[in-house]
Amino acid sequence: MSPYPIHLFPGQYTSLTNPELLHDALTSSSTTLQSSAGINDSLSLPLDFELQPGLATFSDRLYAGQTTFTSLSNTSNHSSTTPLNVQSLALSSNAVVIVSAASSSNRVILWDSIPDTQHLPSPLNSAQFSLVDMLSTACTPVCSSGGTCNPQGQCTCQSGFTGQACEFCASGFFGPSCQKCPDNCAQCDEGISGTGRCSKPSGGGNSCNCLNGVCKSDGSCQCNAGFTKADNGTQCAKCAAGFFLTTTGDCKGTLYIVSHVGSC
Repeated sequence: MSPYPIHLFPGQYTSLTNPELLHDALTSSSTTLQSSAGINDSLSLPLDFELQPGLATFSDRLYAGQTTFTSLSNTSNHSSTTPLNVQSLALSSNAVVIVSAASSSNRVILWDSIPDTQHLPSPLNSAQFSLVDMLSTACTPVCSSGGTCNPQGQCTCQSGFTGQACEFCASGFFGPSCQKCPDNCAQCDEGISGTGRCSKPSGGGNSCNCLNGVCKSDGSCQCNAGFTKADNGTQCAKCAAGFFLTTTGDCKGTLYIVSHVGSC
């Protein structure tokens, strides 16, 4: 076992990792792990070191010394710059940062980690500069249903959609395209797999006894497409002529195939 601390960089480490010194440290039961800010910490093999979305800064070169971490999700368009006094910085793969030097109005975009800030162009190589903004280059998980990735790495969903990746319907919307529930309906069968059937009209109750429809302001019943009054008088309780009941409880139009037989 090494008497000296071993500095690990982001990546994956397994029981087959070389050299032997690192292999022995990873497989030893007495090994302890002290993660820098913003790094996942788990000593089980395979060991995945991954920087969380954001920026980690270090007081010494080669990612050593005191560490601070700025999360991408906590970063918005800065109204003022954030001073940094660092000699190295690590940047997650889905982020870019905009920095500027105190002595210059010029801004520089960084899209990769910097092991030694002295390698930056002057005057940023003085290790004293400011964080102007941090932007996301991708959302994880990827936005669905037409959602767009904002600078903070979060999905901005289209109307009717919600969820981390816009994968769900918002309240009051239904179906794969998350369309709006019927008007004058206080409660409908909503959600991605919902049918949009109204189970509670606006105003409370179902005074006109619509089973698959909406009570209008005049007390009459407006049936959902394909439904009509049942034989027992219940409004919107059966499929109208030319429609059939599906397994989802909807009334769909019947497909007729008409063949024409010509005379010889």
